[in-house]
Amino acid sequence: MILQKLIEHSQKLDMPPAGYESVPIKYIFDLDENGKFIETAILDGGAGARDTGILLNTPTQANQKAAKLLVGNGEFVFGVRKPPKEEETKEKRTLEEKKVAKRHQEFKALLEKCDRETSSKLIAAVLSFYKTADYKEIFRNANFDSNNRISFRINRKYPFNGEEIKKFWASRNKSSATKSEDIICHLCEKNPAVDRLPTKIKGIPNSKATALISANTNAFESYGLHNSKVGPVCTDCAEKFTFTINHLLSDEDSHLTVGKQVYVFWSKGGEFSPVKALQKPDEFFGEMDFGKSDDPEEVKLMFKSAFSGKKVAIDNHDDKFYAAALSATEARATLRDWLETTIPKAKGNLVQYFTNCYIKYQDHPHGIFSLASSTVFDARKDLPPNTYTKLLNTALKGARLPEDLLYRAINRAKAEKKPITHPRASLIKLYFLTNSKHKEINMVQLDTKSQKPAYLCGRLMAVLEEIQAGALGSTNATIVDRYYGTASTAPATVFSTLLSGSRHHLAKLRKGKPGYYTNLEKKLQEVVSDLHEFPKVLSLEEQGLFALGYYHQKQERFQKTEKEEK
Repeated sequence: MILQKLIEHSQKLDMPPAGYESVPIKYIFDLDENGKFIETAILDGGAGARDTGILLNTPTQANQKAAKLLVGNGEFVFGVRKPPKEEETKEKRTLEEKKVAKRHQEFKALLEKCDRETSSKLIAAVLSFYKTADYKEIFRNANFDSNNRISFRINRKYPFNGEEIKKFWASRNKSSATKSEDIICHLCEKNPAVDRLPTKIKGIPNSKATALISANTNAFESYGLHNSKVGPVCTDCAEKFTFTINHLLSDEDSHLTVGKQVYVFWSKGGEFSPVKALQKPDEFFGEMDFGKSDDPEEVKLMFKSAFSGKKVAIDNHDDKFYAAALSATEARATLRDWLETTIPKAKGNLVQYFTNCYIKYQDHPHGIFSLASSTVFDARKDLPPNTYTKLLNTALKGARLPEDLLYRAINRAKAEKKPITHPRASLIKLYFLTNSKHKEINMVQLDTKSQKPAYLCGRLMAVLEEIQAGALGSTNATIVDRYYGTASTAPATVFSTLLSGSRHHLAKLRKGKPGYYTNLEKKLQEVVSDLHEFPKVLSLEEQGLFALGYYHQKQERFQKTEKEEK
């Protein structure tokens, strides 16, 4: 189970103490051992205007709105209200001030409880500060933002790092968690399950802090189990898998945000991450001599060499690789998909993925973002959320690319002035090479030997476009603008008309550019001679072949033009 793999991975990480989590602290109030105020300090996290401080392991609990030991914003720690966002009535102001006073009292009550149970001199110093100093005035004079987290230091030591305080907080969290002795954690199979998970996941798109297991209304409950007991886990296990997820989400090499989902990646025995290859392939593959080879096997070796330099443990049995897809609402996080394989297999699938996408005429590989975007008009608004999942399943699992992505790519080609872009051509090629029907076509570059009518029709469209451009130069609307959709769907209805029009263009070229005319006439006859008749209707896959034929023929022309200019 993926949660158990996350717990195993937590053993490799520097986990905070039980009941603690890493949060940013912005302001520190320095006291001496008697609680006398010395000075304030601002902890700079280096994030500029939005900086919220330095990450420190501090006490936390399941209820994010409750008081926490030694750490909180200005309302909890000093009883000073946050500035109101809008003008408010006297009644509302009075109500909010009462809430702030209650939060501050809860914060101090927690300190007093800790003092009684630990007799900690550090806690005693903080309580003395509250008794002897005009602490609210000290806070106001510091002119600090009450929204940010605040804590204390006693003689330059953080009280929450004290061992007796760690033990107090761990014991308090365990005792305050609602448990059922008859429901055992299904992960460790030892400890009783808790009602509410002690920590939250942070960093999933469209959410602030969510739990992976939760049932906040009756509709989500099963067999009378409520809250987190619908998936019973104990405090220890919940802290471990939540910390691991948060760690992966904070590391840019361990997660990939794709639309409203985020993928996290980790491995057991080796060091490997696919993030950069999928997100920024031009950087990952670096100086690779891309776009020169027309041999698929040579291309595959080229991509393989790019992955071979990554560190992998010697024992292949332990080179496990994992991926999990997460999304979230305001209420809960959801595990959408997950993968368990080995690093060699994951690398092998990635090598095959990039090999399948490769086309000679392109100067760099395309990441999943550009491939996904090629299926819609505006990726920010129109992209179905499962598009990235399907592409990642192909890249990491070696799954075939579903037909609906081909359908959307073909539809976009018909709707745009530039029908077949580089990413769209790669996506269409990827579809064919992950589905078994058309692998005999050499899709790395122009295939002059192909007898597929749909492919030949696509080539013919590109040749006729070149003839028109040679004769007329730049025009407001080319034959591709006007006829690509019809030609790629029902060739028989339009190509006779297009060929007839091309004779006029060729006659003009014969007079003004005889050499160019001869070259184009030769191209035209080369394609037409293999087309015995125009298909009446093309299927979806045949429309994909048409698109590749058009793209290959057009790019071959550009390649020759560049060579002539050099």
